[in-house]
Amino acid sequence: MDQTHSTRVRVVDAISDHIDADALVVNLAEGPRTGLAVMVADCVPVCLSAAHGTILAAIHAGRTGLLGGILSATVRRIRRMSAEPISAFVGACICGQCYEVDRALWDDVAAVRPHMCTHTSWGTPSLDLREGVCSELREAGVDTIEHDLRCTRETPALHSYRRDPTCGRQALIISPSLRHAEAT
Repeated sequence: MDQTHSTRVRVVDAISDHIDADALVVNLAEGPRTGLAVMVADCVPVCLSAAHGTILAAIHAGRTGLLGGILSATVRRIRRMSAEPISAFVGACICGQCYEVDRALWDDVAAVRPHMCTHTSWGTPSLDLREGVCSELREAGVDTIEHDLRCTRETPALHSYRRDPTCGRQALIISPSLRHAEAT
């Protein structure tokens, strides 16, 4: 997936090297039997499983996509495939105490998603992306939400753009051969 910081959801019907999107969905009963991956440094990686593992999704929930509704759009796409129940795994991301933003952005987000607005541990405006993700998943009716609660900025073993702008990325992978998503 070529992540574009958008709300674009694509259904994978053939294996491809380049799909411009921030969410991929595959129906293993109809499409290719493939795993999906999302690459992040501080953004929120989310994997969904539905229809008892027959339908999988990998979502890059950056600030832009999250505020634009990428999660609910992905859940709607899965539901159009008549897939219930839906479970989520939310991977490691930057925490609300570390994701500093300027006051103008904080005010803009507060107008539409006040539950995401918080402050850093040093007292400046920040956003809690994980809270935004979990809130949207609950509102969309996702049945089970599991978490990797580590903060990418605070955990040296994980990549963080906010800690080191020249960092790499970690992948969250969901595969038909695995029962749960695993971070690598």
